Amino acid sequence: MLELKLDIKDADYEALSNYLIPSLIKNKIAQTGAKIAVHSVLKNKNADEKDKLVAELLNRNRSKILGYLNEKVTGQGLKCHFADFEAKEKH
Repeated sequence: MLELKLDIKDADYEALSNYLIPSLIKNKIAQTGAKIAVHSVLKNKNADEKDKLVAELLNRNRSKILGYLNEKVTGQGLKCHFADFEAKEKH
């Protein structure tokens, strides 16, 4: 088994949410509502609050994100299975 650690700096959370929401929510109307909600919440947060919120959202959607990652890897013909991850804010 391999453990991989990623540090993400200077993330554009709005752009990331536009990219990730469609893969987590299949209903188009719900996607639009989720994007509006995320954007309105993020614009009123400072950087530390955004990091904490995004970490919480990633952890809550862990199984969907892992499924998405594993689908993408398998679709490329690669033998790899992402088993778990944990997102946490870092100061």
